[in-house]
Amino acid sequence: MQSLLFIGIFLASFVLQINADIFTVFDTIPNFLLIITTIFSLRLTPFKGGFFGFALGIIMDSIGIRRLGINCLSLSLIGISVGIFRNKIYYKKPFVLFALVFASTMVYGFISLILLFTLEGYFLKPIHILKEGLYNGIVGLCFFFVIKKEL
Repeated sequence: MQSLLFIGIFLASFVLQINADIFTVFDTIPNFLLIITTIFSLRLTPFKGGFFGFALGIIMDSIGIRRLGINCLSLSLIGISVGIFRNKIYYKKPFVLFALVFASTMVYGFISLILLFTLEGYFLKPIHILKEGLYNGIVGLCFFFVIKKEL
């Protein structure tokens, strides 16, 4: 049963990410795959969390959301990091999960900021990263209440 929920949420988040323009608020699009990577890495070892982030990043890169490899690297590092600290975080409280998704988004945004500026000369605005972090935190809470019993 848990595997079916895992696969269902994985597929739903992938479909939501492809159609994420529907959920635009204040010119900010939520990153569903980042949220899922953060939440599921709480249940996985660092290696599995990193692999999960890597797989989601490859999928995101293959559909062309950003430059090839940026999502893969970012989500892998987030999956590994959250997996390392999973035993030190009491993630059953909504505010803690909000803060964790927000922090993951800040790390993702910082990595993207550095790589996009280095590779393409494109400067991502820090205010956009902050708005995306808040929005992802709120959407992460929605996911939390859906899968609360499984965590």
